[in-house]
Amino acid sequence: MIGSWRRKRTRYDPGPRWRRKSEAARRRRVLIAALAAAGLLVLIVVVVVTSRAGGGSPATTGSQAAAGNSPAAGAPTVTATPAVRRIERDQTGKCIPPNPRVERQCDSQYQDLWENKGDALKNLLAQQNHGKPPTYDQALAAYLAIHLRAGDLRVLSQITQKLKWPAVRITAVGLSDDPRQEYVEVGNLGGAATSIDGLYVQTPTGSNSFALRGSLGAGQSCRIYTAPDGQPDACSGSWDSPNTAGVWPRSGGVATLAFRYFNFEPDRWYYWP
Repeated sequence: MIGSWRRKRTRYDPGPRWRRKSEAARRRRVLIAALAAAGLLVLIVVVVVTSRAGGGSPATTGSQAAAGNSPAAGAPTVTATPAVRRIERDQTGKCIPPNPRVERQCDSQYQDLWENKGDALKNLLAQQNHGKPPTYDQALAAYLAIHLRAGDLRVLSQITQKLKWPAVRITAVGLSDDPRQEYVEVGNLGGAATSIDGLYVQTPTGSNSFALRGSLGAGQSCRIYTAPDGQPDACSGSWDSPNTAGVWPRSGGVATLAFRYFNFEPDRWYYWP
């Protein structure tokens, strides 16, 4: 009897009521797990949609929004700088056409004169002198006149450096949508320092000009910014009137260097993009 009773205890069946309670508990656990998974999925979707709508930027706190979305302390600040297109004046001796206002390059006949190819200068002078051949000095003077009148910076710098003379000329222009970045550059290509007081640079339209002050050493240069704002490489001086927009056309124009109190323009450069 005792042995059979033990066998019955080991085979004890808790009954259908207990099984129903266990099944209900298991279903509750499954339901809770399913709800938790669904909530996590919804949270992920919300975060993704929010980040896409905000351009991938992190969420902004109330204090940041009030401060204009300013970055957190210590975060680097990136400021977009408008591009500057620099057009440098040729200093290699490339042929400059006789009328650069409308001509972009030299024709073959003028190119021969520029290079004195085949004694082109002597032949031209002989034709102008009724067949009488010129001297070499006359041909040299004609060669220098063609190059210096055209504004050949290579010949000018070679002569003035040899003679230890100054030679201030316009050397480049920087085109930009931002007048604080736009500039025209002047440099002393000669072999001696010089005062630039009394010199001024005139804009293509002639509506404004910049009066230079100070001096430039041999080989030194400075930039005349359309809107001066404490740039470290700016020339000393001032505009006749402040500029609120660019003054150097991107399609090209002329920059003129002249003496304010004399009817003399030592330099006039037509720049083309």
